[in-house]
Amino acid sequence: MNNRLPPAWSKHLKVQTGPKPKFPQPNLPKANSLSRAQADEALLQQAYQFQQVKRLGEAQDLCLQVLARTPNHPLALYILGTVCLGYDDEAALRYFARAVGEEPKNPYYHLGLASAYVKVSEYSPAIRHMQYALELQPDLIEALCALGDAYIDFDKPEMALPLYEKALKINRDHPKVRIGLARALTSVGRMVEAAAYLQEAIERRIKVPAAYNDLVQTQKFTEEPKELKAILGELGNPKLEPDGAENLHLAAGKVLNDLKRYKDAFDHFNKSKQASGRNFDIDQYRRWIDSLIATFTPEMLAAKADYGNPSEIPVFVVGMPRSGTTLTEQICASHPDEHG
Repeated sequence: MNNRLPPAWSKHLKVQTGPKPKFPQPNLPKANSLSRAQADEALLQQAYQFQQVKRLGEAQDLCLQVLARTPNHPLALYILGTVCLGYDDEAALRYFARAVGEEPKNPYYHLGLASAYVKVSEYSPAIRHMQYALELQPDLIEALCALGDAYIDFDKPEMALPLYEKALKINRDHPKVRIGLARALTSVGRMVEAAAYLQEAIERRIKVPAAYNDLVQTQKFTEEPKELKAILGELGNPKLEPDGAENLHLAAGKVLNDLKRYKDAFDHFNKSKQASGRNFDIDQYRRWIDSLIATFTPEMLAAKADYGNPSEIPVFVVGMPRSGTTLTEQICASHPDEHG
């Protein structure tokens, strides 16, 4: 889920200075005393607040209520996209695309659409929309870092470096900048520089769990480092969020694995998986494998032996990153008439 909203709307979302209720429910004026635009805005404020406490179904319902009254409301579409992102990425893609269609000069809508494209591993359109967001707002740090992340995932870390360096000049303390720059430096083998930025992030208490996890990847340990004690200390923080615990356990496990303390390492790796909330159902997986075996029998394959196209026109498998073409090439290579 993405909690980012355009700054033009942030004036409606000021944080309360008093104690927050468990589930914020602002008192909305009666609909008949408001104009349609004001009523829509009030509902979207409440939708955003529901989103913040992860009451996603209620946030979605309010956005759909706005769209029923004001079709193609761009902010309602955008919030729906942020609600769906990470849960239903295809739906998020559609909502963000509609928001962009309604308000094509809003850089945040393009950035949301780019984030959805990244989620479905469509890096080319993601990069295009990030670049356009930066054309609209060149100093938008979120777009600079997102484009840098995309280049790293697209195996082009050298193109990410100038983006993070620019972001660093704009705001050295932005939580995404040092971590992203360190990732790019690690990807091009500049481990010492990457470690220095990660140490700075830790000293400034910026995304500490992620920084420790990235820091321990920059070297192989042959003796117990001081970082291990610090990581274990961070794990004792009662206010630690689940994603922080996941990163810190991964970091501790990596150090212990380097030190060949495998039992302790796997204990941390298991705790990392537990903290992540992701579960693997081995019985369901076995049933899926059994169903594949039951379906693709020798008899079924023999019945399909005459299928295919007899044309002698060559077929080329063109490799594209993260698109499955390597697997396709390997499958084709098992055929006796395949060349390459």
